[in-house]
Amino acid sequence: MKLDFSKKSDLTETLSVRVSQKTKKNFTEILLFYSRQSDLKVTKAEVIKQLINLQHKELFGETK
Repeated sequence: MKLDFSKKSDLTETLSVRVSQKTKKNFTEILLFYSRQSDLKVTKAEVIKQLINLQHKELFGETK
């Protein structure tokens, strides 16, 4: 599964989560990977939004 960061989207809600050090490290690596791939500064919010929407589409066949 690959995420697409070719366009900007607006932020609409605030989400706060607590993660382990390992998860934080893995998430940072994901951010760096997509930032290099897209030549943009990919934000945590963008990654989380795209992951949620991709999972929703996989489970329910559509994104609302």
